[in-house]
Amino acid sequence: MADLLRGELSKIVPPETGQYMYELLNRNAPLVEIPQALHHLILDKPLAFISALRALLADWEEHSIPRRK
Repeated sequence: MADLLRGELSKIVPPETGQYMYELLNRNAPLVEIPQALHHLILDKPLAFISALRALLADWEEHSIPRRK
């Protein structure tokens, strides 16, 4: 499972690149945009990043399937 996070103001990962990655993953991975963040999400908007990460992890927990080795 994968998630895509990008900063709204990122010049390294512009909206077009985020959309392209989303399409490459067959629209199965959420594309989350952190408002007013540049490329370094944890440094630019740490609280927004943590909130997004917690929401994504909570969703993973609901949909994850335990696998046996």
